[in-house]
Amino acid sequence: MRAVLTALALLGLAVSTEGCNVTVGNNERSAQRDAISEVLADGEVTLDLTDPPSRADLGMQDGRESVILEREGGEEFDVTVVFRDGTRLTIPAVTMGVYADDPGADPTSVTVRRAGEGLPVVETALDEAVSDLGVDRAEADAVVEQSARATDGQADVRRSLTASVQPPDRLSLRTIAKAIREEYAVNYTVEWDLS
Repeated sequence: MRAVLTALALLGLAVSTEGCNVTVGNNERSAQRDAISEVLADGEVTLDLTDPPSRADLGMQDGRESVILEREGGEEFDVTVVFRDGTRLTIPAVTMGVYADDPGADPTSVTVRRAGEGLPVVETALDEAVSDLGVDRAEADAVVEQSARATDGQADVRRSLTASVQPPDRLSLRTIAKAIREEYAVNYTVEWDLS
């Protein structure tokens, strides 16, 4: 009988300990969700690289090296980046990944996924990149043409284009055309130095 009671006590302890771990994890996830919701509350995020954003500015909880910002239900939001050379970029976004070099450091880069579907999202993004960001027209046209051909059963097309933003900031666009699923995406990667 004593062995049965001991076994039941140990089982109860294991269950209650496991429950505590889940609760702590849920609290951390809840705090992270709340921080993201606060950052995205008005549907806009502005990154002014003349005064780079802190962890709190971008909803990154302590102890994390990355966080993905997205609105409830996949709702779009606007991301505006003001670079130190005066270049200004506004992107209609569906997600924004925020990255730091270590769990205690402020972020040094973001990757923003542009909102939109189909080949037009690539065409629009590259037209804007040519007119506003110094991307070469011939290079942009070649990427659009390659992306359009991806759905003819060819391999996926992934191309990176560098904008003319001046150091210490960097901006690149990456277009993705997935051949089998006929999906298109444009990601903007913004990097900055904290010095």
